[in-house]
Amino acid sequence: MIRKKLRNAVLILAGACMLAGTVTSYAAVPEDLWKYDMSTSQDGTITYQFKEVSISLPADWSGKCGMSIGDSSITFYHLASRQAHLNDSGSNGGRLFTLAYSEDYSFTNTEPNYTIIGSGEGGVYYVTQPTDLQGYTNDSSVWSEWQDVSSQVDWVISHISMIHVSESSPAADLDVNSLASSVSNIGADSYIVPDSSSRTLSSSELSGLSAAQLQMAINEIYARNHRRFDTPSIQSYFDSKTWYSGTVDPANFDPASMSQTEWTNISLMLSLMSGSASGTSAASAVDTTDSQSSVQIISGGSDVQILDDTPAAPIISTSSTGANVRYTTAGVNMRAQAVSGSTIVAVVMEGVGVTVTGQTVNGWVPVSCSGYSGYIYQDYLA
Repeated sequence: MIRKKLRNAVLILAGACMLAGTVTSYAAVPEDLWKYDMSTSQDGTITYQFKEVSISLPADWSGKCGMSIGDSSITFYHLASRQAHLNDSGSNGGRLFTLAYSEDYSFTNTEPNYTIIGSGEGGVYYVTQPTDLQGYTNDSSVWSEWQDVSSQVDWVISHISMIHVSESSPAADLDVNSLASSVSNIGADSYIVPDSSSRTLSSSELSGLSAAQLQMAINEIYARNHRRFDTPSIQSYFDSKTWYSGTVDPANFDPASMSQTEWTNISLMLSLMSGSASGTSAASAVDTTDSQSSVQIISGGSDVQILDDTPAAPIISTSSTGANVRYTTAGVNMRAQAVSGSTIVAVVMEGVGVTVTGQTVNGWVPVSCSGYSGYIYQDYLA
């Protein structure tokens, strides 16, 4: 039995390797879901701000980790472990965790290890972690670096945050216009869940609430923090409460202003909504699963290496055509010279065709693509 961890947080950083197993895909993934802005704070923390979620990564992950972007997920991996596994056996390795998006809670029936982050406008975000060893143990320096990086994964996941919070959940195909009516019997001075902001709740205390009522209980926590709502019926409901003071527009609301107790209770409510939607009991939806399925990772997409001291390096996503074309097997740096550590000319995405322009030098292949010329290590070309 594997305990489900539920946490409302945001962003992460680098790295992805793909695990073998069933490939999952989700329809109607929102456009530009993983388009991002990157920033670095004074202490070196790297933040990726996506459409609905934000991820912060430790400064010392720079240059050590990468991220692979697919249609409905981003996977983060340790670069040295991945390269060592590829060199050794041709297999991927080094996966740290995957941030994924789903239109519903169907993943709770197939994923043996997940953390729910929160609901966006059209779906739910969650994190999965590998269930097997991903670090490379045959090289002491690689193994030591893996241990340092992987020890920070829990911190990264705990600092993932929702930028935009949905006022309705995909858990039970809720009609947003009927949410307020589900709690219309609550008095003007009363709350759906009176102490949801002051203490950690248990699943048994919430077991009598429907999915719609749970969603409104989540909205109530935001309302306690003065958030306003885009949906007129929901806004009207909270305007009728004597305790409500809605002064913060949704676009300006900062989820970080909420307490850990509130986030814990929101995560519990989300998990209970999942149980309500699937027909399972509240307890099983929160605490345990009998699923022994392998972790499912989305394949394909582009692969981007986190750069160290070269934030302006261009990213190449268009393939060369003609003779002598080879294809990248992962996101990889094109370097100015045939040596590791030389200047990064560009980052070439996974699956991009590059033209070979000469003889291989100590494992480095001279290539050109999209007007850029340099060297790519042979293990990353097929």
